[in-house]
Amino acid sequence: MTSTLLRVGDRVLWSGAWGLDAPRPARVTGIELVEPEQVKGGVPVDAVPWSAAVERDVIVDLDNGHWAYGHQLRPLPPEPPEADCVLDSRGTCVFHGVVHEYVNDADETGAAPHM
Repeated sequence: MTSTLLRVGDRVLWSGAWGLDAPRPARVTGIELVEPEQVKGGVPVDAVPWSAAVERDVIVDLDNGHWAYGHQLRPLPPEPPEADCVLDSRGTCVFHGVVHEYVNDADETGAAPHM
């Protein structure tokens, strides 16, 4: 079951380019609540309800060096079982329409390496 809270440390799906890019996994490293039209100096928090992360009043720092508004994020589906991954030539797993990148390539049998 997916949590009703977005927390620091959570893995999420992040869509860059103001939400237009394909979703990619990332980890939340910080969350700030800001007033409407405020761009800096928000209040750091450890968690917010996902229902509050729909506009630009929640700003999230990510482990990929980017930041995002709450509306650019979705909860990440559960980790893919290796057997359910569809691997491309680079050993990238696609599971439920989400690309999961692996550090190592798939082995010669086509089995996905551990994430």
